[in-house]
Amino acid sequence: MLDSLVNFGRRHRRGFFVTAGFFGSIYIFGQYAKRKVVELQEKTVRDSVAKENLKRRFEQNQRDCLMTVLSLLPTLGEQLISERGPTHSSPGPSGQTATVGGPENRKYVREKAGRSRALNLLGRFIYVDSVLASSERDKGRPLRLESTAEDQRRLSREVERKFLTYSWWLLHVGWKRCVEDVTQAVREVLGDMPLKKPLHLQDVIHLFQEIRTRLEFTESQTPANMRNLLLPDDLAGELEVLREGSGLDDPQIDGDLRMLLDETKDFLDSPDFVVVRQACLDEAFSLLNYNLRSVFLGNVSPTAKVYEMNSPEDPATEKAVSLAALLPIISRQVHQIINGVPNEFVEMLSTVKELQTYSAIVYSSFNLEDQ
Repeated sequence: MLDSLVNFGRRHRRGFFVTAGFFGSIYIFGQYAKRKVVELQEKTVRDSVAKENLKRRFEQNQRDCLMTVLSLLPTLGEQLISERGPTHSSPGPSGQTATVGGPENRKYVREKAGRSRALNLLGRFIYVDSVLASSERDKGRPLRLESTAEDQRRLSREVERKFLTYSWWLLHVGWKRCVEDVTQAVREVLGDMPLKKPLHLQDVIHLFQEIRTRLEFTESQTPANMRNLLLPDDLAGELEVLREGSGLDDPQIDGDLRMLLDETKDFLDSPDFVVVRQACLDEAFSLLNYNLRSVFLGNVSPTAKVYEMNSPEDPATEKAVSLAALLPIISRQVHQIINGVPNEFVEMLSTVKELQTYSAIVYSSFNLEDQ
């Protein structure tokens, strides 16, 4: 019996080997495929978590931008009142009184765009820092206590604090330059316009547009560079900001801070920023124009597109209002821009598509080799 089994095995050993090899190959391939499927599932989950984490951090960063702008607006209002005085909100020479609404819109828009850009830069570094740390843990490398070149790429809290201090420039220097430019543009457009001159809504919109054109474009009709309103142009101005804003007696600009300032200036000089600035100003003045409609047209019911000013049913010529009567109304709009709660101008600018896209570009434009 045993001999017969042995002889049977010898006669069919090739078949046994082939069968074993076949099923063994199937088993090995199955294990390989299973491992690959598990790895693919894990990678999909990691990518999904990473995207959700990036989205959550980005949205949180935009909320931080919003709250920071709201916290700085009172300082801007105090500067305006202390320097310009209350006489600019009351009737007087037309070249002075008519400057009330325009500068505030422009300063506010720059503050919103500028702070969004700055906080998105910092938010980007914080996010990349967390990604690098997570990557280290995933690769099984122990956390290092000693300083390395990779650690030096990450921003310290001191650098972040110094970088955010540069909002001092707009709040104490840039806005004054902006008001001077606006005042000059208003005088050029309005000239000796009498306070009793009747104006229609479309007249006011046209005057705003003429003033904006003089401010936002050069004589050759190219977009004006307004970087000097947001940041100092030279090293002396940069050090002055640190002295005045941080209280440092001997401020220094290290490599990380210099990198941030240079990158910020590159963003401000880019065509993308011009597009964002234009879009934000368009929306801000559209809201201002809409708020003035009730003066010319009576009560206006809100619609889905509340900022649409060119609809054919708007009888913009039905009622005329004198310049003297219009100035207090514009002054109230200035108060709304600075102190409004809730602030409809803040909420409106936060929804501008171009600003959101620009923030995403700043947040995601990280080059590890350049840092």
